[in-house]
Amino acid sequence: MSVELRRREDGEYRFYIVGRDHDLTEPLTETIDVQAAHEPRHPAELFTADQAAPVFMHYVEHQTVPDGYTLRLIADM
Repeated sequence: MSVELRRREDGEYRFYIVGRDHDLTEPLTETIDVQAAHEPRHPAELFTADQAAPVFMHYVEHQTVPDGYTLRLIADM
């Protein structure tokens, strides 16, 4: 599974993929199936439910991801 978020910045909504800390220039070598599409992901952007839950709860409580996580902007949303 992946952890994704959309938030308003500078008057526009932006869509991000959350990942554990990694080099954002590394290739996206994994995929997840979303409806009929195969969405590319970095291995550090794949989570189990147990791994994703604390990230989600931290975001709900603090409106930001925990330290040690990255946000990769998705430009085509």
